[in-house]
Amino acid sequence: ESSAASDVYKRQDTNSRVVPKLIVNEARKEYDLTDLKNYRFVVATILHVRNDPTINSEILDELGNGKTVKFLEKSKRWVLVEYLCDESGEYRTGWVFARYLHRFEI
Repeated sequence: ESSAASDVYKRQDTNSRVVPKLIVNEARKEYDLTDLKNYRFVVATILHVRNDPTINSEILDELGNGKTVKFLEKSKRWVLVEYLCDESGEYRTGWVFARYLHRFEI
């Protein structure tokens, strides 16, 4: 997983419309965007990863702005994602609120 997305975020303006474009443009340099159709990136300062797709479910982790996740499935307004834990280096899964994920769109 490339840290290009998070590097771009740290260097650039934090405008909510500008950052996603910068991340997508940076990803385009390294990947064919069709290869990223099952991936999303976080567009929130902190996004809680939950055990179940409900707001009252246990918080398992927090993901930062620009973090890349793999889309596994959707349940109403929630998405089950897989992501690489920065601390442990292990892949983990959990539910996040869909509105805070952005596609790598062309």
